[in-house]
Amino acid sequence: MTTNTIQIKFNLLSGRSYLCTVKKDTIIKNYLNSYTFKTITRDLGCELDFDLSSNIQDKKEYSFNELKVDLNKTFDDYINESEIIDNIVNFTLIIKKQVINRYVNGIICATLKDNSVEIINYDIIENPYGQNFLDLCKEDVVELYSSYYEYVILKKDGKVYSSSTIGIENIVSNIKKIISHQTAFAALTEEGTIHIWGMGEYKSLGTGYINVYNSMMAFVGLKKDGTACVWGNPDYGGDSKSISLTNIISIVSTSKAFAALKKDSTVIAWGETSHGGDCSVLTKNYNIVQLFATNYAFAALKNDGTVETWGYKVRGGYIPININEQLVGIKIIYANESAFAALRFDGTAIFWGECNISHLYNIIDIHIDIDKFIAIDNNYDEIDIF
Repeated sequence: MTTNTIQIKFNLLSGRSYLCTVKKDTIIKNYLNSYTFKTITRDLGCELDFDLSSNIQDKKEYSFNELKVDLNKTFDDYINESEIIDNIVNFTLIIKKQVINRYVNGIICATLKDNSVEIINYDIIENPYGQNFLDLCKEDVVELYSSYYEYVILKKDGKVYSSSTIGIENIVSNIKKIISHQTAFAALTEEGTIHIWGMGEYKSLGTGYINVYNSMMAFVGLKKDGTACVWGNPDYGGDSKSISLTNIISIVSTSKAFAALKKDSTVIAWGETSHGGDCSVLTKNYNIVQLFATNYAFAALKNDGTVETWGYKVRGGYIPININEQLVGIKIIYANESAFAALRFDGTAIFWGECNISHLYNIIDIHIDIDKFIAIDNNYDEIDIF
Protein backbone atom coordinates (compact mmCIF):
# COMPACT_ATOMS: atom_id res chain seq x y z
CA MET A 1 0.00 0.00 0.00
CA THR A 2 1.29 3.45 -0.87
CA THR A 3 0.35 6.94 0.19
CA ASN A 4 0.61 10.33 -1.46
CA THR A 5 1.74 12.09 1.72
CA ILE A 6 4.87 12.36 3.82
CA GLN A 7 5.70 13.95 7.15
CA ILE A 8 8.31 16.67 7.50
CA LYS A 9 9.91 17.57 10.78
CA PHE A 10 11.32 21.08 11.11
CA ASN A 11 14.17 21.25 13.63
CA LEU A 12 15.19 24.57 15.13
CA LEU A 13 18.49 25.62 16.64
CA SER A 14 16.74 25.94 20.01
CA GLY A 15 15.82 22.25 19.94
CA ARG A 16 12.11 22.77 19.30
CA SER A 17 10.49 21.08 16.32
CA TYR A 18 7.30 21.06 14.29
CA LEU A 19 5.80 18.09 12.46
CA CYS A 20 3.39 18.48 9.53
CA THR A 21 2.13 16.52 6.54
CA VAL A 22 2.40 17.42 2.83
CA LYS A 23 1.70 15.73 -0.48
CA LYS A 24 4.70 13.94 -1.97
CA ASP A 25 4.16 15.50 -5.41
CA THR A 26 4.42 19.02 -3.97
CA ILE A 27 7.24 21.06 -5.48
CA ILE A 28 9.58 21.84 -2.60
CA LYS A 29 9.93 25.50 -3.56
CA ASN A 30 6.15 25.96 -3.59
CA TYR A 31 5.80 24.50 -0.12
CA LEU A 32 8.59 26.62 1.34
CA ASN A 33 6.85 29.66 -0.14
CA SER A 34 3.40 28.68 1.15
CA TYR A 35 1.56 30.65 3.78
CA THR A 36 1.34 27.58 6.00
CA PHE A 37 5.12 27.19 6.08
CA LYS A 38 5.68 30.89 6.72
CA THR A 39 3.17 30.77 9.57
CA ILE A 40 4.87 27.75 11.11
CA THR A 41 8.33 29.27 11.01
CA ARG A 42 7.12 32.64 12.27
CA ASP A 43 5.30 31.07 15.21
CA LEU A 44 8.40 29.06 16.08
CA GLY A 45 10.54 32.19 15.90
CA CYS A 46 12.74 31.32 12.95
CA GLU A 47 13.37 31.83 9.26
CA LEU A 48 15.33 30.15 6.48
CA ASP A 49 18.76 31.38 5.51
CA PHE A 50 17.31 33.19 2.54
CA ASP A 51 14.38 35.53 1.98
CA LEU A 52 11.49 33.42 0.71
CA SER A 53 9.66 36.31 -0.90
CA SER A 54 12.54 37.73 -2.92
CA ASN A 55 15.24 35.12 -3.44
CA ILE A 56 13.54 31.75 -3.55
CA GLN A 57 13.13 31.85 -7.33
CA ASP A 58 16.89 32.09 -7.69
CA LYS A 59 17.80 29.58 -5.01
CA LYS A 60 18.46 26.20 -6.65
CA GLU A 61 19.68 24.10 -3.74
CA TYR A 62 19.21 23.88 -0.03
CA SER A 63 20.56 21.66 2.72
CA PHE A 64 17.60 19.36 3.37
CA ASN A 65 18.15 16.31 5.58
CA GLU A 66 21.90 16.84 4.99
CA LEU A 67 21.34 16.57 1.25
CA LYS A 68 21.64 19.16 -1.49
CA VAL A 69 18.04 19.42 -2.61
CA ASP A 70 16.90 21.06 -5.85
CA LEU A 71 13.99 23.27 -4.80
CA ASN A 72 12.35 22.85 -8.21
CA LYS A 73 11.85 19.12 -7.62
CA THR A 74 9.14 17.43 -5.57
CA PHE A 75 9.48 15.73 -2.22
CA ASP A 76 8.80 12.46 -4.05
CA ASP A 77 12.08 12.85 -5.96
CA TYR A 78 13.98 12.32 -2.70
CA ILE A 79 12.05 9.38 -1.32
CA ASN A 80 13.67 5.98 -1.14
CA GLU A 81 10.71 3.59 -1.14
CA SER A 82 12.67 1.05 0.89
CA GLU A 83 12.83 3.55 3.76
CA ILE A 84 9.08 4.14 3.96
CA ILE A 85 7.62 3.07 7.32
CA ASP A 86 3.85 2.98 7.71
CA ASN A 87 3.54 4.88 4.42
CA ILE A 88 5.36 7.87 5.91
CA VAL A 89 8.80 9.23 5.09
CA ASN A 90 10.41 11.57 7.60
CA PHE A 91 12.68 14.34 6.35
CA THR A 92 14.42 16.88 8.55
CA LEU A 93 14.75 20.49 7.47
CA ILE A 94 17.49 22.20 9.44
CA ILE A 95 16.59 25.86 9.79
CA LYS A 96 19.88 27.66 9.87
CA LYS A 97 18.88 31.03 11.25
CA GLN A 98 16.58 31.77 14.13
CA VAL A 99 14.90 35.17 14.21
CA ILE A 100 12.73 36.60 16.96
CA ASN A 101 10.97 39.91 16.32
CA ARG A 102 9.57 41.93 19.20
CA TYR A 103 6.73 44.36 18.54
CA VAL A 104 5.37 47.36 20.42
CA ASN A 105 2.04 48.73 19.17
CA GLY A 106 2.48 46.73 15.96
CA ILE A 107 5.96 48.10 15.22
CA ILE A 108 9.07 45.92 15.24
CA CYS A 109 11.31 47.42 17.90
CA ALA A 110 14.06 44.77 18.14
CA THR A 111 15.21 41.61 16.36
CA LEU A 112 17.22 38.64 17.61
CA LYS A 113 19.24 36.95 14.87
CA ASP A 114 22.37 34.82 15.03
CA ASN A 115 22.61 35.32 18.83
CA SER A 116 22.77 39.10 18.41
CA VAL A 117 20.07 41.70 19.06
CA GLU A 118 19.51 44.66 16.76
CA ILE A 119 17.65 47.53 18.43
CA ILE A 120 15.44 49.12 15.77
CA ASN A 121 13.36 51.57 17.80
CA TYR A 122 15.06 53.39 20.68
CA ASP A 123 12.41 56.03 21.32
CA ILE A 124 9.98 53.84 23.25
CA ILE A 125 12.54 52.16 25.49
CA GLU A 126 14.04 53.61 28.63
CA ASN A 127 17.70 52.60 28.73
CA PRO A 128 19.61 53.73 31.82
CA TYR A 129 22.21 51.06 31.06
CA GLY A 130 23.02 52.94 27.86
CA GLN A 131 25.88 51.58 25.82
CA ASN A 132 26.56 48.77 28.31
CA PHE A 133 23.23 47.09 27.47
CA LEU A 134 23.80 47.55 23.75
CA ASP A 135 27.19 45.87 24.11
CA LEU A 136 25.55 42.94 25.93
CA CYS A 137 23.18 42.57 22.98
CA LYS A 138 25.98 42.00 20.47
CA GLU A 139 26.68 38.32 21.18
CA ASP A 140 25.63 35.15 23.02
CA VAL A 141 21.95 36.16 23.23
CA VAL A 142 19.56 33.19 23.11
CA GLU A 143 16.19 34.88 23.82
CA LEU A 144 14.73 38.38 23.47
CA TYR A 145 11.70 39.79 25.31
CA SER A 146 10.04 43.20 25.42
CA SER A 147 7.36 45.19 27.19
CA TYR A 148 6.20 48.61 26.04
CA TYR A 149 9.08 50.22 27.93
CA GLU A 150 11.85 47.70 28.35
CA TYR A 151 13.96 45.03 26.64
CA VAL A 152 15.15 41.87 28.35
CA ILE A 153 17.72 39.44 26.96
CA LEU A 154 18.70 35.94 28.10
CA LYS A 155 22.35 35.11 27.49
CA LYS A 156 24.04 31.75 26.93
CA ASP A 157 25.44 31.86 30.44
CA GLY A 158 21.88 31.80 31.80
CA LYS A 159 21.89 35.40 33.02
CA VAL A 160 19.08 37.86 32.35
CA TYR A 161 19.80 41.50 31.50
CA SER A 162 17.32 44.38 31.28
CA SER A 163 17.58 47.68 29.44
CA SER A 164 16.09 49.57 32.37
CA THR A 165 15.80 47.40 35.52
CA ILE A 166 19.29 47.72 36.93
CA GLY A 167 20.65 44.70 38.77
CA ILE A 168 18.06 42.15 37.69
CA GLU A 169 20.90 39.93 36.43
CA ASN A 170 22.03 39.52 40.03
CA ILE A 171 18.57 38.36 41.16
CA VAL A 172 17.15 36.22 38.34
CA SER A 173 18.99 33.12 37.09
CA ASN A 174 18.43 29.48 36.06
CA ILE A 175 15.46 30.50 33.93
CA LYS A 176 12.74 28.08 32.82
CA LYS A 177 10.33 30.59 31.27
CA ILE A 178 9.98 34.35 30.78
CA ILE A 179 6.81 36.14 29.69
CA SER A 180 5.84 39.80 29.54
CA HIS A 181 2.84 42.09 29.32
CA GLN A 182 2.61 45.77 28.47
CA THR A 183 4.61 47.04 31.45
CA ALA A 184 6.33 44.12 33.21
CA PHE A 185 8.08 40.75 32.99
CA ALA A 186 7.69 37.49 34.89
CA ALA A 187 10.43 34.86 35.09
CA LEU A 188 9.87 31.30 36.30
CA THR A 189 13.05 29.57 37.48
CA GLU A 190 13.84 25.85 37.38
CA GLU A 191 13.49 25.86 41.17
CA GLY A 192 9.90 27.12 40.92
CA THR A 193 10.40 30.75 41.93
CA ILE A 194 8.60 33.56 40.08
CA HIS A 195 10.29 36.96 39.79
CA ILE A 196 8.31 39.97 38.49
CA TRP A 197 9.78 43.31 37.49
CA GLY A 198 9.05 46.39 35.39
CA MET A 199 8.42 50.15 35.63
CA GLY A 200 11.00 50.40 38.39
CA GLU A 201 9.40 47.76 40.62
CA TYR A 202 10.48 44.24 41.63
CA LYS A 203 8.53 41.50 43.40
CA SER A 204 9.06 37.82 44.15
CA LEU A 205 5.97 35.60 44.34
CA GLY A 206 7.89 32.97 46.27
CA THR A 207 8.53 29.32 45.38
CA GLY A 208 6.59 26.19 44.46
CA TYR A 209 5.37 27.36 41.05
CA ILE A 210 5.09 25.21 37.92
CA ASN A 211 3.85 27.80 35.39
CA VAL A 212 3.10 31.49 34.88
CA TYR A 213 0.51 33.17 32.63
CA ASN A 214 -0.23 36.73 31.49
CA SER A 215 -2.98 39.06 30.36
CA MET A 216 -2.22 42.53 28.98
CA MET A 217 -1.36 43.90 32.44
CA ALA A 218 -1.42 41.05 34.99
CA PHE A 219 0.28 37.75 35.80
CA VAL A 220 -0.90 34.52 37.41
CA GLY A 221 1.41 31.90 38.87
CA LEU A 222 0.21 28.29 39.25
CA LYS A 223 1.66 26.19 42.07
CA LYS A 224 2.23 22.44 42.36
CA ASP A 225 -0.53 22.18 44.97
CA GLY A 226 -3.11 23.66 42.58
CA THR A 227 -3.27 27.11 44.17
CA ALA A 228 -2.54 30.30 42.25
CA CYS A 229 -1.27 33.79 42.97
CA VAL A 230 -2.14 36.89 40.92
CA TRP A 231 -0.32 40.19 40.54
CA GLY A 232 -1.04 43.24 38.40
CA ASN A 233 -3.75 45.64 37.34
CA PRO A 234 -7.16 44.62 38.80
CA ASP A 235 -8.91 45.67 35.58
CA TYR A 236 -6.87 43.06 33.69
CA GLY A 237 -7.24 40.09 36.04
CA GLY A 238 -4.81 41.23 38.73
CA ASP A 239 -7.41 40.86 41.51
CA SER A 240 -9.00 37.50 42.43
CA LYS A 241 -10.18 38.22 45.98
CA SER A 242 -13.77 37.28 45.15
CA ILE A 243 -12.96 33.66 44.23
CA SER A 244 -10.93 30.77 45.61
CA LEU A 245 -7.89 29.88 43.50
CA THR A 246 -7.49 26.26 44.60
CA ASN A 247 -7.45 22.82 42.96
CA ILE A 248 -6.44 24.36 39.62
CA ILE A 249 -4.89 22.26 36.84
CA SER A 250 -4.60 24.78 33.96
CA ILE A 251 -5.09 28.49 33.18
CA VAL A 252 -5.77 30.47 29.99
CA SER A 253 -6.24 34.20 29.46
CA THR A 254 -7.86 36.82 27.28
CA SER A 255 -6.34 40.30 27.18
CA LYS A 256 -8.18 41.35 30.36
CA ALA A 257 -9.25 38.17 32.20
CA PHE A 258 -8.19 34.69 33.28
CA ALA A 259 -10.03 31.37 33.38
CA ALA A 260 -8.89 28.30 35.33
CA LEU A 261 -9.88 24.66 34.94
CA LYS A 262 -10.24 22.89 38.29
CA LYS A 263 -9.69 19.26 39.25
CA ASP A 264 -13.44 18.70 39.51
CA SER A 265 -13.80 19.67 35.80
CA THR A 266 -15.45 23.01 36.55
CA VAL A 267 -14.13 26.44 35.57
CA ILE A 268 -13.63 29.71 37.45
CA ALA A 269 -12.87 33.12 35.93
CA TRP A 270 -11.87 36.60 37.06
CA GLY A 271 -11.00 39.94 35.51
CA GLU A 272 -12.92 42.22 33.16
CA THR A 273 -16.44 40.83 32.69
CA SER A 274 -16.71 41.88 29.03
CA HIS A 275 -13.56 39.85 28.27
CA GLY A 276 -14.65 36.68 30.07
CA GLY A 277 -14.00 37.53 33.70
CA ASP A 278 -17.43 36.22 34.75
CA CYS A 279 -18.28 32.60 33.86
CA SER A 280 -21.59 32.53 35.77
CA VAL A 281 -23.32 32.67 32.38
CA LEU A 282 -22.32 29.04 31.76
CA THR A 283 -25.43 26.87 31.77
CA LYS A 284 -23.52 23.65 32.42
CA ASN A 285 -20.29 24.36 34.33
CA TYR A 286 -19.15 20.75 34.67
CA ASN A 287 -17.39 17.93 32.78
CA ILE A 288 -14.99 20.45 31.18
CA VAL A 289 -11.75 18.95 29.85
CA GLN A 290 -9.94 21.90 28.23
CA LEU A 291 -10.08 25.70 27.99
CA PHE A 292 -9.25 27.99 25.04
CA ALA A 293 -9.18 31.77 24.62
CA THR A 294 -9.20 34.52 22.04
CA ASN A 295 -8.16 38.00 23.16
CA TYR A 296 -11.77 38.62 24.14
CA ALA A 297 -13.57 35.37 25.02
CA PHE A 298 -13.19 31.85 26.40
CA ALA A 299 -14.34 28.46 25.11
CA ALA A 300 -14.70 25.29 27.17
CA LEU A 301 -14.54 21.84 25.57
CA LYS A 302 -16.56 19.23 27.49
CA ASN A 303 -16.01 15.49 27.74
CA ASP A 304 -19.06 14.80 25.56
CA GLY A 305 -17.57 16.80 22.67
CA THR A 306 -19.79 19.86 23.12
CA VAL A 307 -18.65 23.46 23.65
CA GLU A 308 -19.63 26.40 25.86
CA THR A 309 -18.37 29.98 25.54
CA TRP A 310 -18.48 33.29 27.40
CA GLY A 311 -16.97 36.76 27.04
CA TYR A 312 -17.15 39.38 24.28
CA LYS A 313 -20.04 38.07 22.16
CA VAL A 314 -19.02 39.11 18.64
CA ARG A 315 -15.45 37.89 19.15
CA GLY A 316 -16.12 34.34 20.20
CA GLY A 317 -18.12 34.69 23.40
CA TYR A 318 -21.46 33.81 21.78
CA ILE A 319 -22.29 30.84 19.54
CA PRO A 320 -25.26 31.40 17.20
CA ILE A 321 -27.96 28.74 17.53
CA ASN A 322 -27.42 27.32 14.03
CA ILE A 323 -23.70 26.89 14.73
CA ASN A 324 -24.16 25.60 18.26
CA GLU A 325 -26.24 22.72 16.90
CA GLN A 326 -23.18 21.60 14.90
CA LEU A 327 -20.80 21.69 17.87
CA VAL A 328 -20.93 17.99 18.66
CA GLY A 329 -18.18 15.39 18.47
CA ILE A 330 -15.51 18.09 18.81
CA LYS A 331 -11.91 16.86 18.87
CA ILE A 332 -10.06 20.14 19.43
CA ILE A 333 -10.63 23.89 19.44
CA TYR A 334 -8.37 26.56 17.94
CA ALA A 335 -8.37 30.28 18.77
CA ASN A 336 -6.91 33.32 17.05
CA GLU A 337 -7.22 36.95 18.11
CA SER A 338 -11.01 37.20 17.78
CA ALA A 339 -12.50 33.89 16.60
CA PHE A 340 -12.70 30.19 17.42
CA ALA A 341 -12.49 27.12 15.19
CA ALA A 342 -13.61 23.67 16.33
CA LEU A 343 -12.60 20.50 14.48
CA ARG A 344 -14.94 17.52 14.73
CA PHE A 345 -13.83 13.90 14.61
CA ASP A 346 -15.62 13.55 11.24
CA GLY A 347 -13.47 16.30 9.67
CA THR A 348 -16.04 19.09 9.85
CA ALA A 349 -14.62 22.44 10.96
CA ILE A 350 -16.93 24.92 12.71
CA PHE A 351 -16.10 28.64 13.02
CA TRP A 352 -17.59 31.47 15.10
CA GLY A 353 -16.59 34.95 16.23
CA GLU A 354 -15.09 37.41 13.76
CA CYS A 355 -14.67 35.20 10.68
CA ASN A 356 -16.20 35.01 7.22
CA ILE A 357 -17.38 31.39 7.21
CA SER A 358 -19.26 29.07 9.57
CA HIS A 359 -18.14 25.59 8.50
CA LEU A 360 -15.93 23.53 6.17
CA TYR A 361 -15.83 19.81 5.45
CA ASN A 362 -13.06 17.23 5.02
CA ILE A 363 -10.58 19.20 7.15
CA ILE A 364 -7.60 17.39 8.70
CA ASP A 365 -5.79 20.27 10.41
CA ILE A 366 -6.06 23.98 11.17
CA HIS A 367 -3.21 26.47 11.54
CA ILE A 368 -3.59 29.67 13.54
CA ASP A 369 -2.64 33.16 12.43
CA ILE A 370 -3.23 36.40 14.34
CA ASP A 371 -6.36 37.39 12.42
CA LYS A 372 -7.26 34.26 10.45
CA PHE A 373 -7.21 30.46 10.30
CA ILE A 374 -5.63 28.30 7.60
CA ALA A 375 -7.58 25.07 7.20
CA ILE A 376 -5.92 22.06 5.56
CA ASP A 377 -8.33 19.77 3.70
CA ASN A 378 -7.85 16.07 2.91
CA ASN A 379 -6.18 17.02 -0.39
CA TYR A 380 -3.69 19.09 1.62
CA ASP A 381 -4.91 22.31 0.05
CA GLU A 382 -4.92 25.49 2.15
CA ILE A 383 -8.12 27.43 2.82
CA ASP A 384 -7.91 30.88 4.41
CA ILE A 385 -10.68 31.86 6.85
CA PHE A 386 -10.68 35.54 7.79
